[in-house]
Amino acid sequence: MDFRGKLIEQRRKYGLSQEQLAERMGVSRQAVSRWETENTLPDAYNLKKISTLFHVSIDYLLAEDDCVQEEEKSIVGNEQDIQKVPKYQRSMFWSVLLITVGLLGILAFYILSTQIPATVMRPEPVLADTVQLETNITIQNAETLYSPQKVYSFFPFLNSYHLQGVAAVFVCLTVMGVILLLYCLSAQKGILSRVFKSHILQKKKKGETI
Repeated sequence: MDFRGKLIEQRRKYGLSQEQLAERMGVSRQAVSRWETENTLPDAYNLKKISTLFHVSIDYLLAEDDCVQEEEKSIVGNEQDIQKVPKYQRSMFWSVLLITVGLLGILAFYILSTQIPATVMRPEPVLADTVQLETNITIQNAETLYSPQKVYSFFPFLNSYHLQGVAAVFVCLTVMGVILLLYCLSAQKGILSRVFKSHILQKKKKGETI
């Protein structure tokens, strides 16, 4: 519906004839008739008076229905997007928690590996005639022995105490937390960008209308 249709609709809604509307606005009946029958628009002063008289905005009077509906859809879409922000913020909290738990677990294992020795089997070359079977010594051949040695290292610590599975869980938690955090940040950035662009476009349209 264009301006002419809206003017007729509002005039009839308030039960006014063309003469009565013209009298209230201080213009001639012919001017009102031209606004309703010809493709002419009132000047800015009379547009303001019509807007005040019928309690509608100038944007509403001048905008086509498609534009109004598009703007309403844009506003509704922005509201729905904004409602999603708290959801992503909660997800960000859980992502940070996952990252924290994962990193703390890995850090704890690393600190323990510097304090608790791990036992590894390392080869020691010996002469064939001096080889003797002793406790905790495994013979691979006549010239090489493997003897246990204590070391302070991360991966030998995990292997020695069978903690590889637990360490893998901490690594997975960290990776999952990072992926979730990046997803939430990206989604939030997209929402704020869409809302901001929509707001700028609406301001431009209003500026052009005025």
